[in-house]
Amino acid sequence: MSTGQRPKILYFITKSNWGGAQKYVYDLATGISRFDLKNPKSQGRTFEVAIVLGGEGELKTKLESVGVKTISLARLGRDIKLWAEILVLWQFWKIIRAEKPNIVHLNSPKAGGLGALVARLAGVPKIIYTAHGWPFAEERPAWQKLAIKFFSWLTIALCHQVIVIAESEYQKVASWPLAHRKLHLIYNGIKDLDFLPREIARARLSLDPDKFIIGTIAELHKNKGLEYLKTALTNWQGESLTWVLIGEGELHSQVKSWKATWQGESLTWVGAKDNAAQYLKAFDLFVLPSIKEGLPYVLLEAGLAALPVIATRVGGIPEIINHEVDGILVNPKDPPALAQAILELQTKSSKSAQFGQKLRAKIQTKFSPHTTLAKTLEIYDN
Repeated sequence: MSTGQRPKILYFITKSNWGGAQKYVYDLATGISRFDLKNPKSQGRTFEVAIVLGGEGELKTKLESVGVKTISLARLGRDIKLWAEILVLWQFWKIIRAEKPNIVHLNSPKAGGLGALVARLAGVPKIIYTAHGWPFAEERPAWQKLAIKFFSWLTIALCHQVIVIAESEYQKVASWPLAHRKLHLIYNGIKDLDFLPREIARARLSLDPDKFIIGTIAELHKNKGLEYLKTALTNWQGESLTWVLIGEGELHSQVKSWKATWQGESLTWVGAKDNAAQYLKAFDLFVLPSIKEGLPYVLLEAGLAALPVIATRVGGIPEIINHEVDGILVNPKDPPALAQAILELQTKSSKSAQFGQKLRAKIQTKFSPHTTLAKTLEIYDN
């Protein structure tokens, strides 16, 4: 890459909400725009960056607040609609021709597949895709999985380099033709966060200051397995507690119906919250019952808050949580196991505190944002 001018990086991501993939794009875009390619310690704004994203949302707002250029496409969404995809392809083409990026860095399956095709046709020198979790690993009919595997392979084939965020995601595609030599394992990195003190966080969420509270911050999506945690708490046998759920998404109506018919322990659903991680210290325990994940940022955030964590053995979660060392892992779709794990950490406060401190120490070393940035810069430079 020429060092005589500021190289331009054009990021693509399908949705503009505030999930793990969006945090990844935000951290890269705001971090890399301040770093010199050859000297990561330099704070000169050597890179020019712009973000192409779907619709309006928190990611767009946050990027624009720090002066990062965004290009919003209303038709770029998760659902597949043939005519809309043709229009998106044409919009991608026009954007790439106008922006003339040195690097296109794609995120999320839809933006990845469409963007890789257009970037190849436009002759972009370097095309990179970050897989935040392979979509063929989701529960789908067999024919859909096969089709999605093909398009995932095609995305890999069209890109020059592919970043995976967990060893488990690497192994899913490492044996595919053309894949192995392109794959790079780079864990998500996370910087220290400012958490609200416990009392203030509970007050702002209108929570009982003395109640035992388990918390979940997640998009309301089937992959998060929220129904299994609901089932675990429906016939709760332990001491009284409250489940606090922060998030929005396509299961809005379903969660709303839970509130209307709830018969288990108390449920407090507060919807989406800006900077939701700041409320983590309101919780005594964090639970993520996902049935499919990549490497969830929210567990890194919960770890930095020194919370004890219960999560499922899916995706990259076991690369964050070491069972019975710094948290508890259960199998997905297992409400009795979730209930037992919650009961154990509710009644063993010293064990819970020990888990939280050990997890915090691990997050600060294993998931360093500097390491993530430096390794990504190496891929940009090679």
